[in-house]
Amino acid sequence: MKKFILLLLGILFLATTPSQAITIFNGGLPDLLGGNETTGWVNAEDFSLTQNHTLTDAHFWSLEGYDTPSGGNPWDGTLKYYLFNDNSGQPAGSPFASGNGQNIVRTSTGRVGLSMPEYEYNFDLQAPINLSANTTYWFGLHLASDFSGMDNIVWEMTSNGFGLTSRYSLGGTFDNWGTGSMQLAFYLTEGGAAPIPEPTTMLLLGSGLIGLAGYGRKKFFKK
Repeated sequence: MKKFILLLLGILFLATTPSQAITIFNGGLPDLLGGNETTGWVNAEDFSLTQNHTLTDAHFWSLEGYDTPSGGNPWDGTLKYYLFNDNSGQPAGSPFASGNGQNIVRTSTGRVGLSMPEYEYNFDLQAPINLSANTTYWFGLHLASDFSGMDNIVWEMTSNGFGLTSRYSLGGTFDNWGTGSMQLAFYLTEGGAAPIPEPTTMLLLGSGLIGLAGYGRKKFFKK
């Protein structure tokens, strides 16, 4: 009886325990030295993977000047992401995947760069994206609901980045990519969300609990 209970508890634990996110790409840590304004533009940075992976989560840092002498407006809560194929060293003319960031966590790091406070952003993608090894991709961000102005929210740079310097598209039209002078700090992860138990797992668990209840009832009547 005890072994049966332990088995059911083990199944329940495996069915409901969140998986650990793994870093599939690390583009370098922020250095507080600047970045690209990302409310009037879509900014993009290149990356590649050593193995096939499924991208589920993204992470980056910003410097935001709305409450400093630099001026600007507070972040409006909009976060749009893009994935582009490479087109001769720049993002393609349209993304192959895009969406609104989900479960966004924006945290003040307590650090300051160029008199602007630094924030770390972590978010889930709307849907997982399968990526191939040894392929150049571009990861893009836009942090506003439109392109009507510049709110002085910059995607922070890194001094220890990967690959090429950033690219930017004014107004997010993707037909006017310019070349930035810096590399942008971000990293990408897989498996950050808690898995939903599969129907077969829940059926097995339910059958076990019913069996356990029947077994207990049988012992009760036997007594």
